[in-house]
Amino acid sequence: MDDSDECPNSPKVRSRKKRSIEKRARLYEASEGECLYCIESRPEGMLLLRPNSSFAYVHDSEARFSEGVQGKYSVLPDNEVELQPHSFGFCYAESFDVREIVGVCHVVALTERTCEENGLRYCTLDEDLLKYFSWLDPSKEELQEAAAPQGGSQVDAKGKISLSELADLECPCSPKIAGRTRKDNEKRVSKYRVAEGDRLYCLDSSRSGVLLLRPDSTFAYVHREEARFSEGVQGNWSEKPGSEVVLYPSGFGYCYWDSFDDHEIIGVCQLVTLTSEACESSGRLLCRLAPEAAGKFSWLEPDREEEVMESPESAVQEQDLEEEPNSPKVPRKKEKKRHAEKRARMYEPEEGEQLFCLESHAAGRLLLKPGGSFAYVHDGDARFSEGVQGDWSQLPDNKVKLDPKQFGYSYQESFDDNEIIGVCWEVELSQDRRAENGILFCSIPAGLQNKFSWLDPTGEESPKTAKKEEQLAPPAAGSTETVSRAVPTLSAVPTPRRRPSTNLTLSDIQKPSLAYVPEARISSDEDCPNSPKVRTRCKTKRNVEKRAYAYEPEPGERLFCPDSHRAGLLLLRSNGSFAYVHDSEARFSEGVQGRWTEESDDKAIPKAVLDPKSFGWCYQESFDADEIVGVRHTVTLQDGQHDEKGRQLCILPEDLQQYLSWLDPTKPEALQKSSSPSKSSAPAPRSLADLADLECPCSPKIAGRTRKNAEKLVTKYKAAE
Repeated sequence: MDDSDECPNSPKVRSRKKRSIEKRARLYEASEGECLYCIESRPEGMLLLRPNSSFAYVHDSEARFSEGVQGKYSVLPDNEVELQPHSFGFCYAESFDVREIVGVCHVVALTERTCEENGLRYCTLDEDLLKYFSWLDPSKEELQEAAAPQGGSQVDAKGKISLSELADLECPCSPKIAGRTRKDNEKRVSKYRVAEGDRLYCLDSSRSGVLLLRPDSTFAYVHREEARFSEGVQGNWSEKPGSEVVLYPSGFGYCYWDSFDDHEIIGVCQLVTLTSEACESSGRLLCRLAPEAAGKFSWLEPDREEEVMESPESAVQEQDLEEEPNSPKVPRKKEKKRHAEKRARMYEPEEGEQLFCLESHAAGRLLLKPGGSFAYVHDGDARFSEGVQGDWSQLPDNKVKLDPKQFGYSYQESFDDNEIIGVCWEVELSQDRRAENGILFCSIPAGLQNKFSWLDPTGEESPKTAKKEEQLAPPAAGSTETVSRAVPTLSAVPTPRRRPSTNLTLSDIQKPSLAYVPEARISSDEDCPNSPKVRTRCKTKRNVEKRAYAYEPEPGERLFCPDSHRAGLLLLRSNGSFAYVHDSEARFSEGVQGRWTEESDDKAIPKAVLDPKSFGWCYQESFDADEIVGVRHTVTLQDGQHDEKGRQLCILPEDLQQYLSWLDPTKPEALQKSSSPSKSSAPAPRSLADLADLECPCSPKIAGRTRKNAEKLVTKYKAAE
């Protein structure tokens, strides 16, 4: 089967009405606090700004917002907003690579002028975006990479970067590997070659489905073998006695997107029994569902008849099908979520829980749970899941120690992780003193009251913590040793669907999240859908990573550059980890990371053995994982020799000075012997007719353009050893 011609589209789950059907952008009714704009130079493009600082954009109003570009936005002076994409959907999937959207920020100016056709207010693009191709306007002429100048980009007074200067739109100063593409692209399941330790099964009751069990306890499932495993259901599996396996889904792909809601797959576990019997047609081993589940509709057998509960809304659905046959809508449920989390000021402690408010900051709420965990919010109008969570331990004199482990929505834009995680506080609990609302007081030492911290972000920030943004923020008073780590992200609170205010302005978007609303004004969650965030401290978070050439080693760290490749930089840390970039214009997080050990030869010359464990943005499109991860190299450290910039030199092995490697990807690639005639690695040209959007005709995709790194079908998949 030819990946490009015979079967260009992976089979989706049979046509089925989703229960939470999203309207198209042109029919979207903005909720309270949301603002809708259209692009003045492209009126069909629609931009949705939500009060939780998230945005959605579609290049054509016939599409749905979930099918376009999504991300966060920040407000700039002069009524401008910066759009920071972090994901995109169906309409862009076949025409854009991830790097062409995710992280490619653009600034738009919001106006009061309205469009005569749809009544929406206009937003305007930068001059460069009016001329050149971008995800905001993919109808424009595409900027040719050869036209981009060499060197760094010019930044104007507003901090904007000109698109016409850049070929590398998403990260101009981080050089990628040039002139090379990845080799391993995924193929369709029908041609999947089982890797060592992998096991393939098909369902006894549905022979078309294929289940892949990997030795690392992950699984993948597709309902048809013409699909790719990444387009089906993925998750973890565990084995039980009697050859039984429990499947725990955690995500799903393209084939299921249009027909299943998240809650119909994620967390819906299935039990299968593995057998030694083989399927006559495919030769794969069979697995069986439990008798009560076999032959019934589920994500394992989506082609079965579904038991649908009849409801009065069915007549409304029939009308929708006549009006818009390719977008069957489902009436919105009128009832609210049954277990929606209440805001902290309305929280009723369960048995064993204790609720306190900080005596020096009465707006905050501290919840101590009997299992040794705590939750804290700086404002009672927030929910406990949106604040700081961690563990607490009992101390003498009726005191407790709070040890934060993670934090949520209300703190994410104003605190770095090392300002909360690991920054412990000792709090004294009162037994009799109470606030006006009847909640018991808790207090911190008098000398630390009214000082800035995660307990009281309204306090005065000390000069040490207010240093310029590039510097690492020191821990707040009362902290212990901190360790930088990834912050668990909590999803923003869904906004209740309500009609927009007719007099809404840009400043109104920020009010629910930046200003404290008196309790008398808030009678329910409907009146204040967005939880208050910590007050704005600065334009950006402080710990912005510098590029490698500007990196200043910390105590115990050493910087080296290869003598035969002076553009590269190697950072050896005292904890046994290393980072390497092939070009010092990149950041260390965008290069290769791993562990290193020191060894010496007979002449006592120090050497470092580099063992890569992961790699980042600069290498992702040019190297396969097996070309970096686990590919060890030994470099000789020249402690007494320096380059013209004063950096210590290291020497690569002789073969790496001649041939391509992750240490020097500028060298020619070593030829590999092959038993078959060599073929060009360039992808075969594909006609647009072959790639027609048959599966969703009413969602317009980007026309006349295909992805450069298109995923291949599973039929061509070559299993690893």
